[in-house]
Amino acid sequence: MLRVFTSFPKFPTMSPTPFFSQPKLIEFHRFITLTHKDSVKKSHAKKTLEKRAKKLSKVSSENSPLRKRSNRVQSIEQGTPPEKSQAANEIKDTLVSEPKTAFPQPEEPRKQFYNPAPAKSEDIVAKRSIQEGNYYAALNYYNNALNLRLKGNAPFKEIGQSLNDIGSTLLNLKRVDESITQLSEALAYRKKNQPSSRLDIAITLRDLGNAHFQNGNYLQTYEHHLEALQICEKLCLPTDREVVELMILTGNNLQLLQKHREALEYYVASIDRIKQAEELKEYGVFCDYNPDFLATLYTNIGLTSLKTNNYKQALEYFSKALSITLRLYGNDNENVQYIRKFIRESLYNL
Repeated sequence: MLRVFTSFPKFPTMSPTPFFSQPKLIEFHRFITLTHKDSVKKSHAKKTLEKRAKKLSKVSSENSPLRKRSNRVQSIEQGTPPEKSQAANEIKDTLVSEPKTAFPQPEEPRKQFYNPAPAKSEDIVAKRSIQEGNYYAALNYYNNALNLRLKGNAPFKEIGQSLNDIGSTLLNLKRVDESITQLSEALAYRKKNQPSSRLDIAITLRDLGNAHFQNGNYLQTYEHHLEALQICEKLCLPTDREVVELMILTGNNLQLLQKHREALEYYVASIDRIKQAEELKEYGVFCDYNPDFLATLYTNIGLTSLKTNNYKQALEYFSKALSITLRLYGNDNENVQYIRKFIRESLYNL
């Protein structure tokens, strides 16, 4: 017969205790973590060694830096302490000498702040001294301004202007050779550091030409004035005073070089520019040519016309110069007598 159980037997209850106690569980977790770290380190070291082995295998030459370094490392491991230190220093030197391209180079230190006020005040006092006729004091002030600008890392334009001012002041003091040297230095400085400031270069060329004129070097005077004129004609209006004055200076140089016909062309062209400026005066174009300036120009044209045997043109311009000079200085002025002499010569040759 089958035996039927009407109730199940009761088993003894067990408390829910963990497989490990709490301290043992912490130690087990720490063991697992350390084991994992060691395995990662070993695998990383193995990969690093494999990469180094590949690099060394690629190096075929015994004189390559990698082969030398590996040999020196072996000598360190096998050598005596003095040899170890010597080999270590050699490796350090090779590491220092090798270029490090992984890190950017540090930027150059910024220049210190430049204050233009002290140098400009020296310039102002120097110009005031020139107006008073004290060129020695002006020279000292211009030198002080140049030193301030050089020490303060001033802009190239200001340094070039100081060099030019010193050269012009030396010319006013009749120290012509020193002026030529100083202005030549200013010209070289401006051409190197201010290639875009063409008008500043033209000013230095004009002053350098004037200095050569004082020395009697008319050919160099002509070359410098002509170069300055070519720059001003590109950058200035045709009627600007700078252009007209340089045209007259170029004509004077050609006349001294016995090239009278070419000089006459520059003189007549300058007269045309002055007439254009007078016509455009109401539109704000500069036209402040004083009568004495015009009388001198007319006299130069008359003299050049005499030398080219153009007596009719010479008489025309001598008459214009005489009328202006009589109005300015009267009949007893020596310039009036000078012009009348050439008028008589022109009439005699007609």
